[in-house]
Amino acid sequence: MPKKFRQKMPWLVTYADMATLLLAFFVLLYTVSKVDQHRYEQIVRSLTETLTQSAELSLVQEAYFRPIAPPIFDMGSDNQPISSLLEIYEALKDTYSEEVNQQQLQMSFDPDKQRIQLVFPELVAFDLGSADLQPRFVTMLRKFSNLLRGNVQIKVVGHSDRLPIIGGRFRSNWELSAARAAAVIEQFIRDGVIHPQQAMAIGLADTQPISTGDQMSDYAMNRRVEILIEPLPKK
Repeated sequence: MPKKFRQKMPWLVTYADMATLLLAFFVLLYTVSKVDQHRYEQIVRSLTETLTQSAELSLVQEAYFRPIAPPIFDMGSDNQPISSLLEIYEALKDTYSEEVNQQQLQMSFDPDKQRIQLVFPELVAFDLGSADLQPRFVTMLRKFSNLLRGNVQIKVVGHSDRLPIIGGRFRSNWELSAARAAAVIEQFIRDGVIHPQQAMAIGLADTQPISTGDQMSDYAMNRRVEILIEPLPKK
């Protein structure tokens, strides 16, 4: 470049140097598929020092490179309970305190399995041999509204006794237990409590009895519906 021209436009040299450095910087970013944050920070500091004569980063740059503190509850951990699940459990305890005291509902939280379990006896939920929800059970289910938020899935599990079904709508305890589970899910969906993608209906018939006795009270104990609230599985 002629000396006379450089004297008239001294800023052009600095501008050309800056443009060259920026071009080299963006080419570097383009060619690196996975950015090493430590190396990236070194590059930014070097460019900053070259362009501003100072190695100090701005507040925005410092915030970008500052490590992010881990959350209190890790959604992917196998050993820690999930915060949203704990919040739901506490809310359910407050909502259903009267039903729990009256033994119309059993409720528990398992931090290892990351699962809330609610157990409704048949006496509260259905008539004998029927999959139609009792009106008071519908009222109880509607209390779930505004409680089930976040990435949770709902499994409803139907259980029966081991007495064979003779006549009626259902041919076996498998059909009856599955129909009862589906009836609860359908009620939740109609009321807008959950989305269909969150739901799972399971019928287990008499394969998981609470009591193995032969008294009518034992059979009644085994006829129940469970609602399990768990985190959505990772895809």
